[in-house]
Amino acid sequence: MSIELRPMEEDDCLEWMRIRWIAYQGPTNLIVHHRPVSDESLAKVAEQRKKEFHNPGAYHWKVVDVETGKMMTAAKFELHNTLDKREDDRNVSIKSNEAPFVPPEVNIPALMALLGPLGQAQKEIMGDRPYLLLDTLSTLPEYHRRGAGGMVVKWGAEKADELGIEFYLTSSMMARHLYEKYGFVLVKDMWFDRVPWGGEGVDWHGCMVRKPNPKST
Repeated sequence: MSIELRPMEEDDCLEWMRIRWIAYQGPTNLIVHHRPVSDESLAKVAEQRKKEFHNPGAYHWKVVDVETGKMMTAAKFELHNTLDKREDDRNVSIKSNEAPFVPPEVNIPALMALLGPLGQAQKEIMGDRPYLLLDTLSTLPEYHRRGAGGMVVKWGAEKADELGIEFYLTSSMMARHLYEKYGFVLVKDMWFDRVPWGGEGVDWHGCMVRKPNPKST
């Protein structure tokens, strides 16, 4: 199979949201959502995501199967604590007062219980230092272990090295080995207990940081 890393475009947003929904299936996803997300909700989220493409501090990439043109993997990166990002945040606050769309299928308290501690850990670990964040990386299950995820992470590592900044992400257990291959180091374990939400067991996430490689700059 021939695969290729390409910039994502606004018209890819709906497919991106579909890939995210499929890729994140599992016991924690069943807690975070009351029911499967409808096509209508995915379309509304996709429309909202299009606005991110006008943010100079965000980068969107996809990996496609060259033969079929099908999107296998989708990813978003964000710059934090850099001049461009600060300027963009001010512009967004001035231009948009629109509340973000939250799909009715989402269990908001459960989502906040999952994401709140992860966001706080990110702030505590990175502080005010400039860094590149891998905000989301999603791959369709049938394309796992085809090299698509590595292409995306490699781009991010090279971008962070080019800028001379750290690279931060939150890893699942399955993805940890891939990130370590590209120089990420685990700095904090995070656990989400599913039991209080009617599920079973716990979900692990790892806060990981990669230092810039001066040899690549």
